[in-house]
Amino acid sequence: MAPTPISQNEQLTLYGLTRYPTYNDRQVSETLKIKMSTVTAIKNRLKRQGLFQTVRVPYMYPLGCEIVSICYARLNPLVPHQTMVKTMSKVLGELPECVWAVTDPSNLLAVTVSRNYTDIKRCVEKAFNQFIENDYLEHDTFEMTHYPYGQSAFFRYFDYAPLIQFTFDLDFKEPGKPIQTGLEKMDVRHLTRIEKKTLMGLVKYPDLLDNSVAKKIGVTRQSVTKMKKRFETEGLLNALKIPNVQALGFDILLYIRPRFNPQMSVKKKDWQKNILKAYDMSRWVFIASTDLEAGLVVMGKDYRTIQNNIVTAVATYKKMEFLKEYPDIKFMSLQDTVVLKNHDYAPLLEKVFADTE
Repeated sequence: MAPTPISQNEQLTLYGLTRYPTYNDRQVSETLKIKMSTVTAIKNRLKRQGLFQTVRVPYMYPLGCEIVSICYARLNPLVPHQTMVKTMSKVLGELPECVWAVTDPSNLLAVTVSRNYTDIKRCVEKAFNQFIENDYLEHDTFEMTHYPYGQSAFFRYFDYAPLIQFTFDLDFKEPGKPIQTGLEKMDVRHLTRIEKKTLMGLVKYPDLLDNSVAKKIGVTRQSVTKMKKRFETEGLLNALKIPNVQALGFDILLYIRPRFNPQMSVKKKDWQKNILKAYDMSRWVFIASTDLEAGLVVMGKDYRTIQNNIVTAVATYKKMEFLKEYPDIKFMSLQDTVVLKNHDYAPLLEKVFADTE
């Protein structure tokens, strides 16, 4: 896929959209110091070109889910990729727990959210076992890493703003986002019927204005606006703007599993924060961590740059004695990647709500 060229103002606006996904055009304009009419025109043009999408992510922990898992497998080169894509799309499309999945001719990578380990066994592993039975996966390459809510830190969840800023060398100075450990306790939320309906509508129709969402789900606009604000304030709903990295010319996706030195005497929150502060991780769009290991999704435009980034990062962390060993790194070709599941949270939310009624 040939990259879509975008101007400097378009690059800056795309950064603003990813960095401030809940801002309206006026707020983006004031923050970026670009005329509001320019921001609106660029945003609409980028959207028409398919260069970004809006996603609303529900925080599933207080709604009854306990575990985020990253699933990886190496694919069998003897089976045509298109054959595998057709089956994998169907199987994962019918798996509510799978919220994001991609594949290139050699690899399969997915993120799942489950209520408990029973669901992982009964639903997630069962789905991936179908791929094993079809001989789609290389022998003994399927792996699942679990990140239990409350015991894991989710420092970055598909946050592309640092990547966009670094890639386009944008000279935009602002205070950095505060580091969130993701370890803070959040009480279980028992939603009312209308709250469930509204949260589902907001997740299912992320591009619609509150008035249009209200018409879709049969509640008033005032109720939608009020509950959306409350959900966002409580941390129950998080808006994202996801750029189309393939159309923007990104070539490489890395899935990395560093394992940490268990002899570290520093407390978990402290050394996890130190890891984040010790090195420029602008290319890292997903970071989840437990005491002993982490799962990272890293993207870049060329092999040499991203390889140097990883080598330097590993050297930095080895000097700090954070790493137990050299991390396991899987390379994927973004230009050959097929998106099987694209931040689809509504089926999971629907299943959880149905099981709690």
